[in-house]
Amino acid sequence: MIRLVHRVQGTTTVNELARFPGYLPEIPKFFLTGKGALTFGVTTAQLFCDSREGLASPDLQLLFTPGSTNTLKFGELDHKPAMSCVVCVVKPDSRGTVMATSADPFARPAIKPNYFTTHTDELALLGGTRHVRKILSQPALAPYSLGEISPGPDISSDAEVLDYARKFGNTLYHPVGTARMGMDPRAVVDSRLRVHGIEGLRVIDASVMPTPTTGNTNAPTIMIGEKGAAMIREDAQ
Repeated sequence: MIRLVHRVQGTTTVNELARFPGYLPEIPKFFLTGKGALTFGVTTAQLFCDSREGLASPDLQLLFTPGSTNTLKFGELDHKPAMSCVVCVVKPDSRGTVMATSADPFARPAIKPNYFTTHTDELALLGGTRHVRKILSQPALAPYSLGEISPGPDISSDAEVLDYARKFGNTLYHPVGTARMGMDPRAVVDSRLRVHGIEGLRVIDASVMPTPTTGNTNAPTIMIGEKGAAMIREDAQ
């Protein structure tokens, strides 16, 4: 994913509210009314959409936030007012690997995400960037926007956007599929989540998904846990 950021004026954003003394009025507001900045999630609006015509289902999730983070310091909010939108590719075709490096179970594995190793992922990101730039340039936001500061107006061509994504892109930490379900030689578990070739062992988490879900993995993973628990009870009887 990449984040597009606009500097704003004439309104208050999370960037100011999260710092002293901006958050002080928000404390009683939260406890007395249950409203205000302390009720904000990571995003305040989001949508699923297609990056281009001809797709069977959405391949993008756009996440809007009345704030922004420091591009060079992970998790740190900017000091000036801003709004941002994250372009997230939710149906990536690129495939990474998580491999054991030795027989020592405490040795760190070799993790290779392999982001943007397919042209379809590049097309999705480019389409999402065009969508967001169009949305954030609408007349309704004109009184508040001082213009795009990240990636910025100088990053305009497809090649420049992709280069920016490779330098400053990030992940939404929804990796799945390292122990995927199936019956082919590369599958790890069967349809009842039993590890092939090892009796009495199951994998019951997001790693059994054959492909990523379109969007957040939390709810599907809870479902897998409940289904796996039901299977264990069924087989025990």
